[in-house]
Amino acid sequence: MCSTPYHQQNIARDKSGIEQKALPPWASPHAFPEKPVEHEYGYLKRRRRVGCDGWGELAHAVIKDKNGSIRLVWTPDHPRMVPPEEVPGLFDTIVQRNTRRYTQVRNWSIASTLLWGLLGIVNLSRPALLPIYLINIFALGVLPLAQSIWELRKLENYTLDKMAQDVATARYRAWTGSQKALVTWGLCVSILLIALLQFFTTISSIILRKELPIEAAGLVKDAVWEGEVWRLLTGPLLHANFLHLYFNVLTLLVLGSVVEAMAGWALFSLLLLLSIVSGSIFSLLLLPATSVGVSGGLMGLIGFLTMLGYFHRKHLPPGFLRSMLYSIALIAALGVIAFSYIDNAAHLGGLVAGVILGLVFIRGNDPIFPIPTNKIAYYAGVFSVITLLAAVLLTIGLIMR
Repeated sequence: MCSTPYHQQNIARDKSGIEQKALPPWASPHAFPEKPVEHEYGYLKRRRRVGCDGWGELAHAVIKDKNGSIRLVWTPDHPRMVPPEEVPGLFDTIVQRNTRRYTQVRNWSIASTLLWGLLGIVNLSRPALLPIYLINIFALGVLPLAQSIWELRKLENYTLDKMAQDVATARYRAWTGSQKALVTWGLCVSILLIALLQFFTTISSIILRKELPIEAAGLVKDAVWEGEVWRLLTGPLLHANFLHLYFNVLTLLVLGSVVEAMAGWALFSLLLLLSIVSGSIFSLLLLPATSVGVSGGLMGLIGFLTMLGYFHRKHLPPGFLRSMLYSIALIAALGVIAFSYIDNAAHLGGLVAGVILGLVFIRGNDPIFPIPTNKIAYYAGVFSVITLLAAVLLTIGLIMR
């Protein structure tokens, strides 16, 4: 990335050199690296620079980009790398790319809706599983299907002017995607490792009639009341099944990367730890059943981003705050549908912690990101990382013994 100091990057100047309002880092002219000199055309894919022989090869690569891994491109018309949406000549390419992407999502969503619907019909004799099938139909089928249809309809009337309006969002996504998220990735890998160990130890525990991993390290409420308070941290690192693990890890990776980019690793770590603990405490007080999963921490991230979207609504991309509020409403609706399977108390506790930390640390002045913190917050972040690491090691030890 460019080594120009941030305070020099985020100040817009008019032609006379007079300083104007501060810009968020992704809107700065120096937000992205200078283009390589080896090739006139090319793109950046997962931090790897790929040169192209000409315009046609670049356009072909962008069209084939199904998962959005090409966030930046370069051409002779720009001194630096820019998002594809910032290159007017790629308009038709962008339309073709998005059409392919959302058509694929639509097709997969239809297949998923039919699959989970069929499984629900086959298992009508087991009404207790109905909420699970409804969640999967809604989350894996209906929602992505509705979004893909909506996006495909928008593409029918897509214009150069509308693509120009999307530049701010594209630059924001490219910038956040280029920032390091070491704590987020570390925790995701740790949770996956714990899940793998949990799977094998569950099988061996059933065969040997030993204590199950969830019984050993899950948020067993009676055990917490008897003094095993460490379960407030180890329980959220376990998961009930593959889909539970998949949704939580994917959400942690997406939200965690954004929060870590916008708030820094220290504040992110503090936020995640307090949200996990708050979620566990709410669950302990309001829900007698044993619970597992990091969703309390995820709701803390959503609560924090909601406050970020409110205080910096003038600086963040259009629809940022609305998407956060939509996420909260959606999760609440799923909680009502499957209240017997979803720990709504943990969700509420995590959300409350995230909102409170957002109110404490976020200011609606200049868009300086990562959010500046003092030494107390820094050392609190260090403590949080150590605590989370200790919780991971303790969880592994408990389920392996």
